[in-house]
Amino acid sequence: MIKSVGLFGDETNLLATSAVEETINFMKRNKVECFTDEKLGLDHNPVNVKDLECDLVLCFGGDGELLKTFHNLRKKQIPVMGINCGQLGFMMDLDRANFLNYLPLIIKEKFHIQKRNRLEIKGSREKVPLALNEIVIAPSKPATVLRYGLNIDNEKLWRDNSDGIIISTPSGSTGYALSAGGPICSYNSDVMLIVPLNSLSETKPLVIPNKSKVEIFDIASRYGTEIIIDGQVRMKAGQKVEISAAGSPALLARMTNQTYSPISSKIREKICNLPNRSIRESAPPVKLILKVLESEGALTETELINKTNLPVSTVHRAVKELMDKELINKKQYIGDSGQPLYVLNV
Repeated sequence: MIKSVGLFGDETNLLATSAVEETINFMKRNKVECFTDEKLGLDHNPVNVKDLECDLVLCFGGDGELLKTFHNLRKKQIPVMGINCGQLGFMMDLDRANFLNYLPLIIKEKFHIQKRNRLEIKGSREKVPLALNEIVIAPSKPATVLRYGLNIDNEKLWRDNSDGIIISTPSGSTGYALSAGGPICSYNSDVMLIVPLNSLSETKPLVIPNKSKVEIFDIASRYGTEIIIDGQVRMKAGQKVEISAAGSPALLARMTNQTYSPISSKIREKICNLPNRSIRESAPPVKLILKVLESEGALTETELINKTNLPVSTVHRAVKELMDKELINKKQYIGDSGQPLYVLNV
């Protein structure tokens, strides 16, 4: 039996905060101790994630919130189950509309725990979270060229000029790496993926053993370079970055233990819809904007600029192309009449 749970969520999402309160009430009735993320501002055992000790974490929000929760937990081996609250949640197992039906099973530990590989950056002086999806090395200023060399297990593979390079886990293979032309891997594949971004030398994606040591060296770009972890954490890159598999996996709790289900339908949707979405020949910013809207939900143009770090004119052109292709729609944003929301056409 589960004796204690931690409840984390997006404090700006009303669906998430109301779901947390409903969960607290359920846990009280069933005598399960609850701890809530202090950032939620709820007066019920608020705790800093660094001090959290519990049997299970329930995360309410979208994929971004789930990734943030794993980042904050760092190497703690606490299972995390995601509950999608109104946004696309590719890694979220349950939905806001039905999760209450599963709570009786959850507290009886009628769920499965998947060990998801993570990546770590070696030798960093900063406190860098482990990457559940991917590590990207790219120019600090978009539309400039990254120059780098790649070694795997001390063997030189290539030197390249490109928009960047992605080192991805199997979990991240359905995200940014996929939009850059990488393959889809089942989550339990013991591999990592190397995916160049628009290589001028036409280097191709690689799938390598998870035990490999990856070294990106002679990293240079006119305006500086940066490391981006799971699309959330940014830091300056030095001339060399060493990446390897992390010793502690992420423990993702799910109601099913099948390799390709329940996310199989979402993977098939991605595979089938990519050709139909008519963006194979589109510029990378167009693909990136579409990916951000898929993962984050409805956003304003200003939010798209902040999340992608792309120039205003580039985002504007990308949004226009996606609207012309009828892949996204524009809706009125009640918070700012001058800032419409852009949403996926589904």
